Amino acid sequence: METRNTTFTRHFPLEGVYNVRDLGGYPTLDGRTTRPGRFLRSDNIGKLSEAASKKLVDWGIKTIIDLRFDWETATFTHCFSSHECVKYLNVSLINKDVVPGLDKWTTQDKAYIAILEGGKVEFRQVMETLADPQNLPALFHCHAGKDRTGLIAALLLSLAKVPAETIAEDYAITRQYIAPLLEKWREEVIQAGRDLAKFNLDNACDPNTMFNTLKHLDQKYGGAEGYLRDTGMSQASLDRLKASLVE
Repeated sequence: METRNTTFTRHFPLEGVYNVRDLGGYPTLDGRTTRPGRFLRSDNIGKLSEAASKKLVDWGIKTIIDLRFDWETATFTHCFSSHECVKYLNVSLINKDVVPGLDKWTTQDKAYIAILEGGKVEFRQVMETLADPQNLPALFHCHAGKDRTGLIAALLLSLAKVPAETIAEDYAITRQYIAPLLEKWREEVIQAGRDLAKFNLDNACDPNTMFNTLKHLDQKYGGAEGYLRDTGMSQASLDRLKASLVE
């Protein structure tokens, strides 16, 4: 039996993690609301304390989708990779064919578009998993919970017909929650003599970044649903996912 708290809160303050947030409670363009307690976005949960991990399981989480690279999962090990009660799936959302070209993009939105265009197999795998009601509630995460996680969150919210401005705001608020991580990483960049200006650009969480990414999907595919259909996702899966997303 799930012991999820019935009082809705978007942000989950858990020890060892910063950016766990529920995608529920957002108004949609057709007058409904995204369903709470179904989809959580997060930064890396590998450092959750034992008590915090238990709290997440007791809340009712059924599936963890880890969007990180293989080297990330090996370097920053995962507390749920072999959990007896929770399904764990690792899908490196940015595949090896996309990675070499990312450095040439001077803006985050162009990088996001390249990831979406080059990783359709990976995006379909993640979204098909989330479309199965038996896998819910689900939590998906990368390292900071900003880029890869932000793209999955944006597709889900867009599929639910949440306004683009709201989706961009959901993306931008990440910077507020991961501020302690950014400060730590900034110091590491300075000490290593790396490009601080690029670091600041990559971690700006500018809402226009996500707004422009969604605009690309609208112009090329007619929106998130058209994009996901182009990845090979079936209409039946899309309909199941939409039903889980919206009240």
